[in-house]
Amino acid sequence: MDRRRLIMFLKILVFLLILMVMVFCIGIWEEGAKRGFAGMMFYVGLLFGMAGMYMAMKRESNLKS
Repeated sequence: MDRRRLIMFLKILVFLLILMVMVFCIGIWEEGAKRGFAGMMFYVGLLFGMAGMYMAMKRESNLKS
């Protein structure tokens, strides 16, 4: 396996692990939250996800040029 694929695999693995930890922590936090909190957290997560993808695409385009 070449180095580039290994680094990409590690990045994806770390991203998924961080995502799992965040979901676990939010689940614990949500237990004491008021009604409607899950819907709000979905929209916040969606916003952060889109911002993260935008930053990743910008970074990738900067690395190519």
